[in-house]
Amino acid sequence: MVVMTAQALAVLQPHAIPFDHEELYNAAHARLIQLEHFEYLFDLQYRGHCGGCTQHALLGAALFGLMGPSLFVWKLIPIMWVGLMTFAGACFLLRHHRSAGALAFGALLLLPPPAFLELSLTAWGNHFESGVAALVVLWMASRTVRHPSLLSCGLLGLSLSWALWIGFSSAFLLLAMPFLVWRKLTRRHVFAMLAGLSAIGLLWAYQHTTTASSPFGTIYYPGESIPALSRVPTKLWSLLAPRQLVALFGASDSIWGWGAGIATGFCIASALWITRHSSAARSIRILFGSFLLVYCTVRFTVWTPPSPEIAPPGSMRYAAPLYGLSFAALALAFDAAWSTGKHALAWALIIPSMAVGIQARANLFKAPFPDQSV
Repeated sequence: MVVMTAQALAVLQPHAIPFDHEELYNAAHARLIQLEHFEYLFDLQYRGHCGGCTQHALLGAALFGLMGPSLFVWKLIPIMWVGLMTFAGACFLLRHHRSAGALAFGALLLLPPPAFLELSLTAWGNHFESGVAALVVLWMASRTVRHPSLLSCGLLGLSLSWALWIGFSSAFLLLAMPFLVWRKLTRRHVFAMLAGLSAIGLLWAYQHTTTASSPFGTIYYPGESIPALSRVPTKLWSLLAPRQLVALFGASDSIWGWGAGIATGFCIASALWITRHSSAARSIRILFGSFLLVYCTVRFTVWTPPSPEIAPPGSMRYAAPLYGLSFAALALAFDAAWSTGKHALAWALIIPSMAVGIQARANLFKAPFPDQSV
């Protein structure tokens, strides 16, 4: 609730929170559904592959019906998604007996870098939301492999279906799933999971046959039937270059903001190394690897502007799934260091990200805050 309250206050600062035209299309979609045009639910979907857009439209229609249409009410949708991310990440960490890590995870979301703050308040439907889905699937998978049952496996399959419906930004979760459950489930458990996963197939088939906008579209450049591996180094550099780390985790308006962004990238790598023997961290590494494998082969990429320019937060949207996984990795390493008495190391791992977050939150409370026109 603390994280959601902080997000709600952020909406009252119009200079900090954009209202993207693609996002506002989803809001218009919600308004039409609220006005009883439900038969056009899938026809009005912004992109055929963006089921998350329709999820937002359904939530928006319900909220508009309860509280009336307004920009603030619309922003309650991404605020709820942040709440879900906080809950799922904390549950995953607590399941692995990481109470200090759960608190650190909440603190990282409470004080996030500017790019995450903007992305987490922009209801595109299939970018930041894919990162939320990654943590939900990670939590569900950790529950299932520890105590497998037909019900838990079916729910895991359904959660994966929901993630894939959000958009192809979640496709890396499908690639990771066999590695998450390998040798942990019996054959009938696997069949139960596949039964839950079949829901997305039925939904896509319905949409493909009843609407003009197919859920299937090319993820490569025109003329490509297979991905060009020559772009892999460029794609990796678009995430790992120092300037890109500043765009992802730092602040472009000061030297220390640059340093904090680069330091956060180093801390994430260090966190993965510190927790290399942890089963929880293994799951996070699998998702990291799956994301990078998919990201490096598809045509979608984060923008890499010419030096010394720093990419704006919105251009980081294709890397949005990395945030929740990165915060979870930092939280796991924080807990590992804290539990062994290495308190200085624990704080050093999360302070660079939180320091930028403090500044980002503080900037929200400058005039014209609180702007109640939303």
